[in-house]
This record gives sequence, structure tokens and C-alpha cells, in this order.
Amino acid sequence: MTRPGQLDPDIVEKPIPCSRCERLERSLDSVLEQAHDMEGQYKTLLGSAQHLLDLQGADGNWDYDPYMLGMYNGMELLLSLMECREPEFRDPPDTWGANNPEAELEVAE
Repeated sequence: MTRPGQLDPDIVEKPIPCSRCERLERSLDSVLEQAHDMEGQYKTLLGSAQHLLDLQGADGNWDYDPYMLGMYNGMELLLSLMECREPEFRDPPDTWGANNPEAELEVAE
């Protein structure tokens, strides 16, 4: 027998099944599954953004003219925000590729 103000342990330890609890559990499972799917999509997006930055950062691209340097630095800013880190901007080169037609282009792999 329980004392006044004390809960009966048989009631506390044995949850009563109810349709509301089952619906809540199904909803929670659905939300967790969606979160897992979104994590995979985010990682794919992050990989694509890194690949594009690598292409833009190749010699002959980023150092061709001021516009292309700005393109690289803007892409670096966006990727750094996605990765929660400080951006690593590039400074202008001593000579722009547009002013040096004999410069060889780097081929991205």
C-alpha cells in the first residue's frame, strides 16, 4: 500500500499504451528520418561547393583578372560560412593572367 501523496510504482513503471503516444512516436520517427536525409543532402551540397571552389581556385582561373579573384573569394566566403570557419581569402597576384598570354593554365583533375 502506498502512503498519501506517493505514486503507486505499478502505475509509474508501466506506461499505458494510447493512440496519441503511438502517433507521437511515429511523428518523431518521421522527423528523425527526414533529419538524416537532410544531413546526407547537406554533405553532398558541401562536397559540390568544395569541388567548384577547387575549380575556381586553379591557376589560370582565380588569377586571370580581378573579377575572377573576386569570384574565388566570394565562393570561399560562402563555403567558410557553410563549414563554420574563417575564410581564407587570396590576395591579388603580382601579374594577372589576362596580361600574360604565355602563362600556362593548370588543368584541374
